[in-house]
Amino acid sequence: MAIKIVALEERSYFLPGRAERKKTAVRLKEEVIARIGVTLPGEDIPADYPWCFVLPAANRKDYLLGALNACEKQEESCPVFAFYAQVNQQWLSKNLQSDFHLAFWLARITLALQNKSGVIHAEMTLRKWLNALQCSYAPIKEFLLNDRYKFANNADLLLSGLCRYDEKLTEKEGVSVMPWQGWPDCIQADKQAWLWRQSRYGKIIDSQKFLL
Repeated sequence: MAIKIVALEERSYFLPGRAERKKTAVRLKEEVIARIGVTLPGEDIPADYPWCFVLPAANRKDYLLGALNACEKQEESCPVFAFYAQVNQQWLSKNLQSDFHLAFWLARITLALQNKSGVIHAEMTLRKWLNALQCSYAPIKEFLLNDRYKFANNADLLLSGLCRYDEKLTEKEGVSVMPWQGWPDCIQADKQAWLWRQSRYGKIIDSQKFLL
């Protein structure tokens, strides 16, 4: 299944699908970001460390799978970054069985972008990162892509330390198993927002969910 990654930034509203992007942006801010709570008292995870998320799409048949930062909730001057793809349940379930799924990579891109990391530079721009990630799920498109820009040939850059917290975490910290029984098939049970944060090693370091 080919996917289309959508970037939600204020300056992207002039692009095709502006109305739908704006609705999704408002939904993420009001229904998701505004409800994110402190789930690990005493832990020092930065407020702007990205979240992976899954929530029902507007059509209630598909799902939005992506990543966002929630620093806007604490600091008005901090820009909100969100990236997602609308996918069906079968694709979602299969993709989430991997530690390094689509939302994980989008969270890493989000972290690189908000920290102005050298990972996103003149040669490998944000648009090229997103295009490379899209193509990695479409074999024919990936075959036609210049090897220099293929996601697999650049992914290691996203696994490097992109912030101080990244550097602090070790491979031993966090857990490999989601805290929700029957994950990821349990996503179908209720109309909920599922959120979690992962270290650069793919380990889960924070999670929460709530009904929409």
